[in-house]
Amino acid sequence: MNENVTNSTLPKTPDDNTLRQQLDLQWRDHIDIREQTWKALQMVALLFVGYIGSGLKVSDRLAIWVGGLTCMLAACFGIAVTVHHRKAQIEKFKFIHNLEEKLGLHGTDLLAGLKPPSEFRWAHLLNFRNLKTPQFILLMHVAIFILAALYVMVRGGK
Repeated sequence: MNENVTNSTLPKTPDDNTLRQQLDLQWRDHIDIREQTWKALQMVALLFVGYIGSGLKVSDRLAIWVGGLTCMLAACFGIAVTVHHRKAQIEKFKFIHNLEEKLGLHGTDLLAGLKPPSEFRWAHLLNFRNLKTPQFILLMHVAIFILAALYVMVRGGK
């Protein structure tokens, strides 16, 4: 720290420009997290489609089992990534909400009625009335896991 600057000369609260920059940064980070979550689903889905496609031509039980277990493992990682990202997004949205409030954006004509999101709960996963993108992505990973397991049982058990 510069010796000429003391704690008494540092601002106690950030100015509006600093808050706006932080708000922009948080929104960009949220968008980046969302894109990463979608990419994880895309990769797991492509792996699964490739597995099913190649599995139709392969009759070796070991190859079917290894491919199926690989898909199931990838789906588990996809679930972990999605849950982690949802929890990070909730924290981001709370921070964004606070920044918006400090900037006075929650007035009646602007962002009135917005509330920070609630915490992630596994019990809310099947609440289709309030389905959010991360829930959908999480359900898709679970579906891929189940379909890969069924495929292994049907094709790998012969």
